[in-house]
Amino acid sequence: MNAKFLHVKYLAIVLMGIVILLLVSFDAFSQSEVDMGAGDTFSLKASQDILKEVVSYEPYETTCSREVYDGTHRVCSAGRTERRCRKISGVGEECWDETEEVCSDEASYRTETYDCTLQRRVVDYVYDYSVNASIEVTKTLRSKNYDLNSCLFGVKLSASSEDYYARCKSAVVKAFVVDRKEVLNGRNKERTIKLDLDFFPIEGLSALAEGLKDLTYKDGVVSFKSANLAAASNFKLNVKLTRNRFLLKDKVIFNREINPSEFATTALSGGKYLVTLNLGKLSGGFDSTKKHTLKVDLSTLKAQDVKDAINTPTLSNALSESLVIND
Repeated sequence: MNAKFLHVKYLAIVLMGIVILLLVSFDAFSQSEVDMGAGDTFSLKASQDILKEVVSYEPYETTCSREVYDGTHRVCSAGRTERRCRKISGVGEECWDETEEVCSDEASYRTETYDCTLQRRVVDYVYDYSVNASIEVTKTLRSKNYDLNSCLFGVKLSASSEDYYARCKSAVVKAFVVDRKEVLNGRNKERTIKLDLDFFPIEGLSALAEGLKDLTYKDGVVSFKSANLAAASNFKLNVKLTRNRFLLKDKVIFNREINPSEFATTALSGGKYLVTLNLGKLSGGFDSTKKHTLKVDLSTLKAQDVKDAINTPTLSNALSESLVIND
């Protein structure tokens, strides 16, 4: 089999593997969303194809190698050492060390290549069965305290479970399963689920709603993307600067809470803001040519109850990012 054909065959197998990987990644879960709306109840239907792994082996031509006998070669090494002496008339005794040389014939081998046929393991993913879910959702009376018209409720199905989530910035959303039944319909799984959605104030988390991302340092200025901290409350912003030393213990240069008057915010798209602060001014000056670790912590002053919340991005009472200056 010529080399060109082998190359084409190998490329086809690689491309097939990439296609399979893409299919598996796409079908890893089903994701369905629906508006929460203004009503007291709503429903959602979702479906997911479950794939199974099928392993097969196919032959392919390649070049193999083996070690073959190639005669012998003589190998010598130092053996026993003895002390020898002789008498020299009129001088005395002369002594020296004499080492015995030990030699033997050892087999030699060389590497030989040859055409061969090997087996390649091929993993394929094929349809096994479907999971279908019918979900009835009831909102608690607390839902009337919030504007949920821009909120979405969603579910990700897997072979054995469900993962609920809410895209909602107007309330903390929690889901509680009231009833869940699963029956087999042939090979398929049919699920009937009843949920209660409960809602809680989210204002106390407004400073952390957009996360703490893209922390950078340049020319003495620290910046990161977050919510509008200038308009937020119930938060604490803390900055810590540590001088990294090789032999001595690291030295903390600066570690304190940042007041609202010490940072600036600039509006970005999508409700995010760029927060900037002058680290050189805040720290009283530091040698920025040396290696330092910068750590920024953003947290709530009064912790909010986010246990069991299904909001996405995940709600948290504390966020942290760090970077190394002059790594």
